[in-house]
Amino acid sequence: MTIHFIPNDPRAGRAAPALRRKTPRREPPDGRAGFSYRKPPPEGVAEPGTPQFLFWQVREAALAAVRAWEACTGQPHLQWQGRRQRLPLLPDTGEDLNAFYDRATVSFFHQEVAPGRVVYAGASTDVVAHEVGHGLLDSVRADLWDVTFLEAGAFHEAFGDCLGILTALEDKGTREALLAQAPTLRKRNFVESFAEELAWGIGTAIPGHNAAEPRHAFNRYRFQVPSSLPSDGGPGVLINEVHSFAMVFTGCFWDLIAGLYAAAPTPGPQALRTAARRAGRLLITGARNAVVTPRFFLSVGRAMLQADATLHRGRDAEAIRAAFARHGIALGAAALA
Repeated sequence: MTIHFIPNDPRAGRAAPALRRKTPRREPPDGRAGFSYRKPPPEGVAEPGTPQFLFWQVREAALAAVRAWEACTGQPHLQWQGRRQRLPLLPDTGEDLNAFYDRATVSFFHQEVAPGRVVYAGASTDVVAHEVGHGLLDSVRADLWDVTFLEAGAFHEAFGDCLGILTALEDKGTREALLAQAPTLRKRNFVESFAEELAWGIGTAIPGHNAAEPRHAFNRYRFQVPSSLPSDGGPGVLINEVHSFAMVFTGCFWDLIAGLYAAAPTPGPQALRTAARRAGRLLITGARNAVVTPRFFLSVGRAMLQADATLHRGRDAEAIRAAFARHGIALGAAALA
């Protein structure tokens, strides 16, 4: 049987891979972590907007996100936070312009924002991978859940967006389409733009809201002390709020992928996947080991340098430093100490 699947976001644009038919992924084998479902509908090619489509879209995107994590770590994902093997995945739990991971579930919502115009958060692979990313980070750094520093919360949000990028770049069709749109990755594109339809829905329902502009990993935001930023602002303005401030770190990560890809001897889709996985492994290892401080972005960056020294003998150190420096975070030559 085959299903319909949107590899990126329903409003990602014409450059992005379109709705496709595909064979659904298999459930993880015994001993590996996965998801549980409530009354799953039968497999089949269903139209967007139907419960059948939404279930298989959310399931496929969630399993793809776990696979992207495993591709970066080189290890199977064995358990969620609390040593659980199954995490409930809820494709549509009511009306809201929202989605969340709350340790108990990964939940998605819908809302009619104009007559006949319904936004389903779970229809976006971006959004699903982001929420699963919260769960994956929580499985290895449960202590971050209760840290009150804004940068720790912003890193959690950034990690979700970074996993969304890694999930997208595991798909060959997506890599090919991305390189056709942005050959060097140094321009706005459908992969670095996050959750376009949800942002459109927010802007339609609440004109002028900060989240009415999709978050962007390709950006020029530079680190500032969060408390020095305004608490609110128009669409896309950097503000003192975790989802917005996350773009500073996500910008570092996108620039790291671009830097690693630029150094590839033979450019192309395969080299892009290698660069993304390499950056992902550094990110995940750094997230595991970073010391909790108010300057948590800096702490993760330094932990990524340490990871590079261990994993790659320091080969990517300059690329890591350059990526963070672009966003005003100086890791320093002495960071390994």
